[in-house]
Amino acid sequence: MDERNKGAWLIHHTNKLQQYSNFHSYDNIALAGKCGILLSVLSCEENSDLTVQKIKGLAKAADISPLELPSLLKRLEEEFLIVQDGKQIYHVLGVTSTNLLTYTTKIFEETEPDKRELAVLELAEITSDKPVSSHVISEYIQDSQAVREGA
Repeated sequence: MDERNKGAWLIHHTNKLQQYSNFHSYDNIALAGKCGILLSVLSCEENSDLTVQKIKGLAKAADISPLELPSLLKRLEEEFLIVQDGKQIYHVLGVTSTNLLTYTTKIFEETEPDKRELAVLELAEITSDKPVSSHVISEYIQDSQAVREGA
Protein backbone atom coordinates (compact mmCIF):
# COMPACT_ATOMS: atom_id res chain seq x y z
CA MET A 1 0.00 0.00 0.00
CA ASP A 2 1.44 3.37 -0.89
CA GLU A 3 1.92 6.18 1.65
CA ARG A 4 -1.04 8.25 0.46
CA ASN A 5 -3.47 5.33 0.75
CA LYS A 6 -2.10 4.46 4.16
CA GLY A 7 -2.53 8.09 5.25
CA ALA A 8 -6.11 8.08 4.02
CA TRP A 9 -6.86 4.89 5.97
CA LEU A 10 -5.26 6.37 9.09
CA ILE A 11 -7.55 9.39 8.95
CA HIS A 12 -10.57 7.21 8.15
CA HIS A 13 -9.91 4.88 11.09
CA THR A 14 -9.28 7.80 13.43
CA ASN A 15 -12.69 9.23 12.54
CA LYS A 16 -14.23 5.83 13.32
CA LEU A 17 -12.27 5.47 16.59
CA GLN A 18 -13.60 8.80 17.83
CA GLN A 19 -17.00 7.14 18.15
CA TYR A 20 -15.69 4.87 20.92
CA SER A 21 -14.43 5.68 24.39
CA ASN A 22 -11.95 2.83 24.74
CA PHE A 23 -9.70 2.45 21.71
CA HIS A 24 -6.31 2.32 23.40
CA SER A 25 -5.24 -0.69 21.34
CA TYR A 26 -5.08 1.71 18.40
CA ASP A 27 -3.38 4.73 19.97
CA ASN A 28 -0.79 5.05 17.19
CA ILE A 29 -3.49 5.11 14.52
CA ALA A 30 -5.41 7.73 16.53
CA LEU A 31 -2.31 9.91 17.04
CA ALA A 32 -1.29 9.89 13.40
CA GLY A 33 -4.86 10.33 12.21
CA LYS A 34 -5.50 13.26 14.52
CA CYS A 35 -2.24 14.88 13.41
CA GLY A 36 -3.41 14.44 9.80
CA ILE A 37 -6.85 15.85 10.56
CA LEU A 38 -5.39 18.86 12.37
CA LEU A 39 -2.83 19.46 9.66
CA SER A 40 -5.60 19.26 7.08
CA VAL A 41 -7.72 21.97 8.72
CA LEU A 42 -4.69 24.17 9.36
CA SER A 43 -3.43 23.91 5.79
CA CYS A 44 -6.87 24.65 4.29
CA GLU A 45 -6.79 28.18 5.60
CA GLU A 46 -5.95 30.79 2.97
CA ASN A 47 -3.57 32.56 5.32
CA SER A 48 -0.81 30.26 6.56
CA ASP A 49 -0.34 32.52 9.64
CA LEU A 50 -2.74 31.26 12.30
CA THR A 51 -3.37 32.62 15.77
CA VAL A 52 -3.79 30.26 18.71
CA GLN A 53 -7.47 31.28 18.93
CA LYS A 54 -8.02 30.44 15.26
CA ILE A 55 -6.30 27.07 15.73
CA LYS A 56 -8.46 26.29 18.76
CA GLY A 57 -11.58 27.03 16.72
CA LEU A 58 -10.42 24.88 13.81
CA ALA A 59 -9.47 22.04 16.16
CA LYS A 60 -12.85 22.16 17.88
CA ALA A 61 -14.60 22.00 14.51
CA ALA A 62 -12.44 18.96 13.64
CA ASP A 63 -13.45 17.22 16.90
CA ILE A 64 -10.01 17.57 18.46
CA SER A 65 -10.27 18.20 22.19
CA PRO A 66 -8.48 21.07 23.95
CA LEU A 67 -6.58 18.42 25.92
CA GLU A 68 -5.22 16.82 22.75
CA LEU A 69 -4.39 20.01 20.89
CA PRO A 70 -1.09 20.97 22.59
CA SER A 71 0.48 17.55 22.05
CA LEU A 72 -0.69 17.43 18.42
CA LEU A 73 0.71 20.90 17.74
CA LYS A 74 3.99 19.86 19.36
CA ARG A 75 4.14 16.74 17.18
CA LEU A 76 3.52 18.79 14.02
CA GLU A 77 6.29 21.18 15.10
CA GLU A 78 8.66 18.25 15.65
CA GLU A 79 7.92 17.14 12.09
CA PHE A 80 8.70 20.69 10.82
CA LEU A 81 5.20 21.00 9.38
CA ILE A 82 4.29 24.03 11.45
CA VAL A 83 6.36 26.56 13.33
CA GLN A 84 5.39 28.96 16.08
CA ASP A 85 6.91 32.40 16.30
CA GLY A 86 7.28 34.27 19.56
CA LYS A 87 3.91 36.03 19.15
CA GLN A 88 1.61 33.02 19.45
CA ILE A 89 1.28 32.80 15.68
CA TYR A 90 1.71 29.46 13.92
CA HIS A 91 2.88 29.16 10.33
CA VAL A 92 2.02 26.11 8.19
CA LEU A 93 5.08 25.07 6.20
CA GLY A 94 4.60 23.73 2.67
CA VAL A 95 1.72 21.37 3.35
CA THR A 96 -0.48 20.57 0.38
CA SER A 97 -3.43 18.25 0.01
CA THR A 98 -1.14 16.00 -2.01
CA ASN A 99 1.53 15.51 0.66
CA LEU A 100 -0.75 15.68 3.71
CA LEU A 101 -1.46 11.94 3.62
CA THR A 102 2.22 11.13 3.21
CA TYR A 103 3.01 13.17 6.34
CA THR A 104 0.26 11.33 8.22
CA THR A 105 1.80 8.00 7.25
CA LYS A 106 5.27 9.18 8.28
CA ILE A 107 4.00 10.16 11.73
CA PHE A 108 2.29 6.77 12.09
CA GLU A 109 5.39 4.83 11.09
CA GLU A 110 7.53 6.83 13.54
CA THR A 111 5.29 5.66 16.41
CA GLU A 112 6.45 2.09 15.83
CA PRO A 113 2.93 0.65 15.49
CA ASP A 114 2.22 -2.85 16.69
CA LYS A 115 1.15 -5.79 14.53
CA ARG A 116 -2.54 -5.24 15.24
CA GLU A 117 -2.46 -1.66 13.99
CA LEU A 118 -0.58 -2.65 10.84
CA ALA A 119 -3.03 -5.49 10.22
CA VAL A 120 -6.03 -3.16 10.54
CA LEU A 121 -4.66 -0.92 7.80
CA GLU A 122 -3.71 -3.81 5.54
CA LEU A 123 -7.12 -5.42 5.94
CA ALA A 124 -8.88 -2.14 5.21
CA GLU A 125 -6.96 -1.83 1.96
CA ILE A 126 -7.54 -5.46 0.93
CA THR A 127 -11.26 -5.48 1.64
CA SER A 128 -11.99 -2.02 0.24
CA ASP A 129 -11.82 -3.32 -3.30
CA LYS A 130 -14.10 -6.35 -3.05
CA PRO A 131 -15.43 -8.76 -0.44
CA VAL A 132 -12.84 -11.29 0.73
CA SER A 133 -13.56 -14.54 2.54
CA SER A 134 -12.44 -14.95 6.14
CA HIS A 135 -10.28 -17.90 5.07
CA VAL A 136 -8.32 -15.75 2.60
CA ILE A 137 -7.99 -12.98 5.22
CA SER A 138 -6.74 -15.46 7.83
CA GLU A 139 -4.12 -16.85 5.43
CA TYR A 140 -3.02 -13.36 4.47
CA ILE A 141 -2.57 -12.29 8.10
CA GLN A 142 -0.60 -15.44 8.92
CA ASP A 143 1.63 -14.99 5.87
CA SER A 144 2.19 -11.30 6.60
CA GLN A 145 3.06 -12.04 10.21
CA ALA A 146 5.54 -14.74 9.15
CA VAL A 147 7.22 -12.31 6.74
CA ARG A 148 7.49 -9.59 9.42
CA GLU A 149 8.99 -12.06 11.87
CA GLY A 150 11.47 -13.27 9.26
CA ALA A 151 10.20 -16.84 9.06
